[in-house]
Amino acid sequence: MKSLKSFVLNLISIPQQITSRRITITCYRTHARMNQALLKSDENSPSIQDQPSHSLLRYTTTLSYHTALSFPSDDNDQVSTLENDNNPQHRANMGDVLAIVLPKEWQDFNLNKKDEANRIDPSMFDGILNDSMSSTSCHVDCPNGYPFDSIVDTTKMDPNDLIVSLDMSMNVVQEEIYLHMNRKATEDASRTFSRLELSAANRISSILNPRKAGTGKAGRKQKQGIGNKDFLPRSNIYVYVMRDGDGKGVDCCGEATSITRRSINVEQCTIRELCETLAMNHENGQSHHERDSIVLSLFIPMVNDTPVVQSETVIAQPELKTLSVDLTVTTNPPSILSIQTFESFGSKLFTGVPVVIQTTLIHASRAQISWFVDQELALYDSHCFIPKKEHVGKILSVVITPLRDGYHEEKPLKEAYRFDNAIDDIPYMPIVSPLRDDFNSAKNFMDDEKKDLVRVMTYNILADLYVSREIDDETVMFPHVKYEHIRKTRRMPMIVAEILAYKADIVCLQEVDGAIYDTYFEPVMKAIGYDAFYSNKVSCQREGCAMFWCKETFEIDEAITISLRDLFDPDKEEQTQPSHAGQDAIGIVKPNYRRWDSMRGIKNLLKSHPELRRVTMEKIGQILQVVKLKVKVMGDSNPKKIVVGNTHLFYHPMADHIRAMQTYVVCKKIDEVRRSEVNVPPYPLILCGDFNSDPLSGASQLLFSRSVEPDHHDCWKHLNEYQWDMGNNSYMLEHQYIGNSAGSSDFKYEYEEFQNAVEDIKTPLPSAPALALPESFPQLVSGCEEMPAFTNYAVDFVDTLDYVLASKVSEHDIYGFVPIRSAMMPTFEEIKRFVAMPNEFMPSDHVSIVADFQWIKFDKSKPA
Repeated sequence: MKSLKSFVLNLISIPQQITSRRITITCYRTHARMNQALLKSDENSPSIQDQPSHSLLRYTTTLSYHTALSFPSDDNDQVSTLENDNNPQHRANMGDVLAIVLPKEWQDFNLNKKDEANRIDPSMFDGILNDSMSSTSCHVDCPNGYPFDSIVDTTKMDPNDLIVSLDMSMNVVQEEIYLHMNRKATEDASRTFSRLELSAANRISSILNPRKAGTGKAGRKQKQGIGNKDFLPRSNIYVYVMRDGDGKGVDCCGEATSITRRSINVEQCTIRELCETLAMNHENGQSHHERDSIVLSLFIPMVNDTPVVQSETVIAQPELKTLSVDLTVTTNPPSILSIQTFESFGSKLFTGVPVVIQTTLIHASRAQISWFVDQELALYDSHCFIPKKEHVGKILSVVITPLRDGYHEEKPLKEAYRFDNAIDDIPYMPIVSPLRDDFNSAKNFMDDEKKDLVRVMTYNILADLYVSREIDDETVMFPHVKYEHIRKTRRMPMIVAEILAYKADIVCLQEVDGAIYDTYFEPVMKAIGYDAFYSNKVSCQREGCAMFWCKETFEIDEAITISLRDLFDPDKEEQTQPSHAGQDAIGIVKPNYRRWDSMRGIKNLLKSHPELRRVTMEKIGQILQVVKLKVKVMGDSNPKKIVVGNTHLFYHPMADHIRAMQTYVVCKKIDEVRRSEVNVPPYPLILCGDFNSDPLSGASQLLFSRSVEPDHHDCWKHLNEYQWDMGNNSYMLEHQYIGNSAGSSDFKYEYEEFQNAVEDIKTPLPSAPALALPESFPQLVSGCEEMPAFTNYAVDFVDTLDYVLASKVSEHDIYGFVPIRSAMMPTFEEIKRFVAMPNEFMPSDHVSIVADFQWIKFDKSKPA
């Protein structure tokens, strides 16, 4: 604001005689009180105070260009000419100038050079939109805050970090001329427009004097000739005050006006300040006739019908005519920097699956998006569109209009795009329907009658980066299915369709591509009423876990991401337990019931086992998501908050011992979060994830039986065998961990004899510790009525790896869960029909697990 005030003061204090280069901008405005400060009265002109209060005022700032170049041409009769004429009414609009202040990181932004293959002309929808936008059936209000629009605010940025992007288009002798340039925002406005002038003059010269065959640059230069000093650019910037009724002029509406001219020195401001000042002239317009018109005029002197021959002597001033080019100037209009939608309008469009548009805007407050199906308006002013059955076979298009509060423009900078694929029915998905039809119907009863039930879903959706990966030169990950059936543009909409079919209150996903989360999962889930949280693995690859929760049921209290490697630090001191740590739900104090004693054994093992320490603390990048949610649906048995954990444990078949230790530290961390509030009973927990552990593994035994002994064969048998380089493809193929026949469940590694780590080794190897959960950690119960026969059915591996677990109520935990029902799981035969997963009808190599839990509260009168 301070710089703007100083700019205004500079404008009103300059002398009328200006000899340097100037630009003239014409601004027509009504009732513009702020512009009165820009007026400087001449001796012979009436002052503002002398004008009637009811008069229609129009303030005109005219930026006139005079170029030093002369253009002898045989085509003079094709161009309009004016001799020594500065009157803005005599000029015809022949083009446009757009000036936008941008951050430097957007320096490649070019409004007229956006070359998206899907971009179309938005004007083709104008008539349809005007006729239909009043229909209430087509209108959807944007959500508060417009969360799908990212707004770039240049007013809070350092001017040195900004540029001004200028785009000029004009028509000269039936030729379209387009110019684009970027200038520093701190550059003097006069210098910026001088550069634009010279570029325009050169382009016009190239059109009026095209190079003939056989002539080079020297030949062209010789034809242009040399102008004398009287041809130097003379540019003046003026403010014209027009008043109707005196009959001394004609305004932009054809009404009689009087004109008073005032001088303005644009050299006293930067190009950024000029853009911001001119942009204010577009604000607060009241009607079509009151909107501003800003005009930039290029006056290009031409030698009349007389070719100029190059000479070393100064050429006498010839008779001049002026090529007058008037350009409509727009500064800092609401603009679209970028548009984001899944796969850039290339995704499959299925009925019932939302399509969402996100934008990055500048000098704007929001985007207005209208959706057209075969050029018929289907939805007005919404970032989200859900195709219906009647849309099948039709083409979807969108028109995006950036808006700014108080800004009025007859022709906003709209953009329109057409999607590649016609709308289609959702593919057949036998696991969702018919297998789980009854389970899905039960959710409707839950919503109507049962407020003490919560539905939880976990799903490893198979990251796209693994789908496209090859095992070696001859082996692909999924040879049993055509790639077109598992391409992400088809798979991901099918996964979203499955998620939406279950209407879960909490959704935990694993193997989520970060880019797909940003452009698809997050906007789609937020558009239909979920909140979202993503955590990337500690890895150079953008892949991790994501969690969603229904905003009608829960409100976020805390969301954290923990790297599992950080939980193993053997040098980190264990935190001292708070004074209330030993108090359970019924007030009994047990001094040691919260001690995680097995942590000492894990740390001793890591100190004595360098390779294990290197793998767990330096190589693997698994993370744990922990979210604390406030419960909105209150009832007698409902807790105030719950804690939800989501993780994806280490994958290697020989690393069962690592997963067991990871499970232990995961439980420890979740327990810390649920007990983090002083003098508040611990909150109930839900734990979801792909544990890469079958029901007999050490990790599963720890969760269900609460302990793993050192002699647990499956858990510790590779403790002193496994090394990090055993994870490469050549080793995995050699030992038949991958590359087996499709659907096989009889793998070599299950029966492979490994050398006894103690035999023939004189130095004792590290021994396995005992792992045991403390008494304070709650009993966990599976959401599945029966343990699934499998949750992962890949080409060369079939087993149960995924779990939905919840804490039971006890004397230590006031609130807990009871499993009510779970979604049906497919049989081996139902998968073998398609060889393995993923396939044309099953988008992942894992089966989702969905379970309904009921809240319960501890009752002292009943046995635990």
